[in-house]
Amino acid sequence: RTRPHAPARARAHASCRWPRRDGRPRACCARQGHYCSGASTEPVPCPLGSFCAVGSGGPTACEPGYTSQQEGLHAADECVPCERGHWCAQGQQHACDAGTYNDAPGGASLKVCRACPENSRSAAASSSAADCLCREGHYDANATADGLPACELCPLATACTEPGTTTATLPV
Repeated sequence: RTRPHAPARARAHASCRWPRRDGRPRACCARQGHYCSGASTEPVPCPLGSFCAVGSGGPTACEPGYTSQQEGLHAADECVPCERGHWCAQGQQHACDAGTYNDAPGGASLKVCRACPENSRSAAASSSAADCLCREGHYDANATADGLPACELCPLATACTEPGTTTATLPV
């Protein structure tokens, strides 16, 4: 039974809240963005990285390359592309390792994380080739066309003690 003054959303799921005529609780009725867990009579919000259609028995992970940034999604089209600097599998977002970068959203595997050039490094979750900086003792002699550094040993009698030294900042 529904209450005549209850909002439409509440009326649609009202039968989930009231016990059956014999006094036993009703089976769980999962609404959009929720699922029923085991013998529970209360729907559980769909967790991050997944969606739950009406009546779901469990969450469905977002497609590879996609995740969610909130609980309670009810359809696959609510999943969002994985952020740059990351990759997503089974709805979970993972940062690219230090020394790599990913400049495109929607990465579906670790393979999208590209290695920085030799003698350079980047922080975890780097999202651009520009995040790759020459290591201490090296300088960027001339960035390549794709923005990656071309790291070479610092000349004798120079003090290349800071990462990211370039031709312009090379101490002489």
